[in-house]
Amino acid sequence: MRQKLLGLIYLHPIDSPRMGGAAARNLQLFRQLAGDTTMKSTVILTTKWEMVDLEVGKAREQELRTSPLFFKPLLDLQASMVDHATQNSHESALGVVTRMVERNTLVTLQIQMELVDEGLDVSETSAGKIITQHLTERLQQAEEEHQKRVEELRAQQERQQVTALMEIQTMLERDYQQKVAELESRRRVMQVDVEGSGLSEIGREVMRVLDSVAQVVSCVLRGAVGTTVGHIM
Repeated sequence: MRQKLLGLIYLHPIDSPRMGGAAARNLQLFRQLAGDTTMKSTVILTTKWEMVDLEVGKAREQELRTSPLFFKPLLDLQASMVDHATQNSHESALGVVTRMVERNTLVTLQIQMELVDEGLDVSETSAGKIITQHLTERLQQAEEEHQKRVEELRAQQERQQVTALMEIQTMLERDYQQKVAELESRRRVMQVDVEGSGLSEIGREVMRVLDSVAQVVSCVLRGAVGTTVGHIM
């Protein structure tokens, strides 16, 4: 069953500096809900004039009237535009409704015809398609933001791991330098002792062994830490 209406009133706050995003989407949705044939019985009523200077409000109203991105397409279909500026009262609002009632012109919304006459599902109607598209875009945006956040967290975790390994490397290098210094100190002591005892040939062999041990320690410590850090980075 279709319930016919005497008309439609679309409210728009004149204090909005621009009409974009949600406001533009709401206007598009309204047009798809109502249908172009109902525009003759549609009143666009601008409100909140008390929030702006009158000249600023008039300039915005003119832009809304003439821009194809705003209300011009509806006005071209014989919708009317009324400001609530000079008589912002209950009486002026009631006057808009009264004039609509006096015209006594019944209209049927486009979504009513789509649901009742054409038997469409809500998602298949013109308005339903806009809502579905908007939800799809929001879902895609949320997915992209989530993926970006995951990548940021992964990068942060990798940076923290590299920092931790660099700290370990610094600690191992410091420990290595300390051990090398100890070995060198012992080597010098042993060299003095060996030379003092006259066992110079044996002493040189011992020194070669100690040098080899120091080189092995250096390669092991530097190679293990360097390989691990390089793999992470």
